[in-house]
Amino acid sequence: MKILTLSLLLFLTGCKFPKAVSAFYAKEVCSCLFVVGQEEEYCHEYGKQIIPIWTKEIDRKAKTVKAYGLWESTSARFISSRAGCIIEK
Repeated sequence: MKILTLSLLLFLTGCKFPKAVSAFYAKEVCSCLFVVGQEEEYCHEYGKQIIPIWTKEIDRKAKTVKAYGLWESTSARFISSRAGCIIEK
């Protein structure tokens, strides 16, 4: 209940914190999977935060990760092993 109340308050005040939850997860998991080459389960644990994401979509063919959390979604896309992953809208 506390998380829901905090989330609603942040959402109504226009805070960018809700977007940071999905953005952090998408970027970290994308880098873990496609740059470092770890297993999906390991990367999910690596990208976890205090406030969990609601769902995730991993497209191995397109090398993208999309995360949903706190009413926001963010995608991260693999560029190269040298450049890593970038966050997209």
